[in-house]
Amino acid sequence: MGKAVVVFPEGTRSPESTLGVVKKGVSLIIRHSDVPTIPVFIRGTERFMPRGAKFIRPTKLSVTIGAPLN
Repeated sequence: MGKAVVVFPEGTRSPESTLGVVKKGVSLIIRHSDVPTIPVFIRGTERFMPRGAKFIRPTKLSVTIGAPLN
């Protein structure tokens, strides 16, 4: 059975909980893989672990799971 691979297309967390610039390599991986790609958006990470924080902070996160792309 196959394994799941998680890729963070922006390479970092957004400080405003918005979608940033997606790195070019992500589309290359999606295009050449032979498996479904499932987009997932996690909102609230800027409060959960802000940049420079050493510890996580309890907070609510929102996870949106999209339809498979291929």
